[in-house]
Amino acid sequence: MEMCFVGKLDYSAALYCLTGSFIGNAVSRALGSPFAFQTISRVPPMDPSVLAVVIGAAVAFGLAARLFTFCIRTVKRLYARFFVNYLAAAGASGILLVLLFLGLGLHRYGGLSEWMVPAAFEGKTTLLDPVLKLVMTALTVGAGFQGGEVTPLFGIGASLGGWIGSVTLGDPSLMAALGMVGVFGAALNVPITTIMLGIDMFGASAGAYFVIVGFMSYLIAGHHAVYPAQRIVTPQEAIAQGGYGPHRRRRLRTPSPGARGDDRRMRNARLESLGHALIIVNPVAQSGAAAGAAERLKRFLTMYCHREAFDIAQTERPRHATELAAAASEFDTVLALGGDGAVHGVANGLMQIPAAQRPMLGVVPVGSGNDFARAP
Repeated sequence: MEMCFVGKLDYSAALYCLTGSFIGNAVSRALGSPFAFQTISRVPPMDPSVLAVVIGAAVAFGLAARLFTFCIRTVKRLYARFFVNYLAAAGASGILLVLLFLGLGLHRYGGLSEWMVPAAFEGKTTLLDPVLKLVMTALTVGAGFQGGEVTPLFGIGASLGGWIGSVTLGDPSLMAALGMVGVFGAALNVPITTIMLGIDMFGASAGAYFVIVGFMSYLIAGHHAVYPAQRIVTPQEAIAQGGYGPHRRRRLRTPSPGARGDDRRMRNARLESLGHALIIVNPVAQSGAAAGAAERLKRFLTMYCHREAFDIAQTERPRHATELAAAASEFDTVLALGGDGAVHGVANGLMQIPAAQRPMLGVVPVGSGNDFARAP
């Protein structure tokens, strides 16, 4: 209901979600699958000191979720830059992981690391545990191994929260529970699910704390979700400015139903032809206006394209656009958003990719001159 559309609940899916949940639970119990239970030993009253700790922890959970997504995407870009064949990337990553397991003894952070959640509730985790689990997960998933992100997110959040609780409140269980669902919800852009999951797993006595962590961690994480195919219907910054959505758009004309349907089908066909697109932005173009234009473009594209994702990469130094484009072989289209310099850099980078894997080039002129876009 909440996963596919950020900022919109699809209530039509409620029946299917409930049916799937009950059937899954019944099948698991029939097969004798064990259920892991963790409990909050004590829920403290919401006094100013506890509230300050919870708010600070919610910020940390949001930042952890944001870092988790950033690391995975960075590893993907690095492997795409140095390896054309995905099997070669997976092989190199496997060798690296084995060396880390054997050389540094990090094998306990491989796989699902299910030990992390109960250890967090017992106060037996340190700050190093979520950091190492995040790094190992990013190296694995970023290389193309599909082992799942949910269970590692639970472990990262619980261990981080358990450490915070041990240091600040003297009891790790409450913060471990908040971190377990908070990092998960922030990384997946699902604040309502975070609250409901926390209450379902740990009871309603800590419901107010789950509400605080659910929304604050979501706002801190931004739209840097693990699953880039999510469609952003109502962006966070638009909510802060008074809302954004169909009710906020001005209607300039009222076309006939038939014409409206034809326009929509034509628009969607053109947009979906872009495929998986990377938007390379020069954020200083047009006195900084390009950065905002890039966010609006991505919002528009994800709103009207159902299947593919759009990523934004901002240039940070000279010739960075060329480097980003040269590593974009995994994309179908690369959009250069900026002036002529950005277009030139992106084009040079794309020419370094073999023709068979080379993405299409698109130009969104936001510079001062825009000679390339103006040329006949």
